[in-house]
Amino acid sequence: MRAEDPNRQERGQVRDFPKAALIDTSAWILALRKGVSSRATDEVDRRIADNRATTAGIIILELLSGTRTAREYQELKEDLRALIQLETTSKTWERASHLAYELKQKGLTVPARCTYHDRCCGERL
Repeated sequence: MRAEDPNRQERGQVRDFPKAALIDTSAWILALRKGVSSRATDEVDRRIADNRATTAGIIILELLSGTRTAREYQELKEDLRALIQLETTSKTWERASHLAYELKQKGLTVPARCTYHDRCCGERL
């Protein structure tokens, strides 16, 4: 899964990638399973190869908290740092909160991370 690209994004900076995708934690979990191939795996691999995979702090938190060993933690942390990092601002959280509120008013309850993802990036896996 290493994305060693000399033109890669520096941590904390965001470029305008019209076809970049914020990869959801659930897609990462499928893609990181050893010996398992799925549509999610193929999509994640393709986005990484094309330098169009993005991540954010909340996703990194979810993924790293699921590691089992110190070595697995370090390796995954390094791999994730090679991706485009979307910054989280107070405006991001305000928008996500408002979306969650609007959905709740319509009788829909969704996980907070889903409203966050929607506000960060229009395309999700």
